[in-house]
Amino acid sequence: MTPKISSISRLTSHFMFRLFTLAAILVANPLISQAQRTMRGQWYADASATCTLSPKAGSHPGFGIEAGRYTMTARWSASIKGIVPTGGEFGSLTAGGAWLYRVAATPNRAFGFYCGGGAFLGVDFDEVNSAVKEVISDDSADSSATWTQGEGGTTSHSAFTYGIEPAAELELFFTRKSALVAGLSVPIRLLTRQETLSIRATAGIRINF
Repeated sequence: MTPKISSISRLTSHFMFRLFTLAAILVANPLISQAQRTMRGQWYADASATCTLSPKAGSHPGFGIEAGRYTMTARWSASIKGIVPTGGEFGSLTAGGAWLYRVAATPNRAFGFYCGGGAFLGVDFDEVNSAVKEVISDDSADSSATWTQGEGGTTSHSAFTYGIEPAAELELFFTRKSALVAGLSVPIRLLTRQETLSIRATAGIRINF
């Protein structure tokens, strides 16, 4: 592991540790019971940091931006997720959607546990500028290499990726409309230049409207 990858991994790990510590403090705070519960038809948006837990803990640091809506027993969402290319390893930029059921919650829904999953599609890439030029290139040979992962003996900087992603999530409100979220997902990439199967951790902030 290069120093650059190690530094990014440490920063991601420290961020998630501090977020989980804050969540534990808030759970112990009796004022949490005053948080406003989620309601059917309520919209939300969130931002999060992510990293791989397995097969290589702390690798593939990334981010997620999500927007969605609550139902009586679940929530649905649309998201954009990115993974930073580091140390010669491919990153990715994907768009997807998910549906998660509320498995358990407190009566006021200040705390909730969700399980479900979704699907995604996008691009794996190793270098942003080269990948962008490759994707928008009019050269048929380059385009073919891009979307078929370098067939024909060419070396491409980008490749199509898609898959499904089972997930579980904890949601903890610390104000009337703001919540900490933490989750685990298992992206199964049916076409990729990363691991086909991995476990990823997510931690972030959610705002309800």
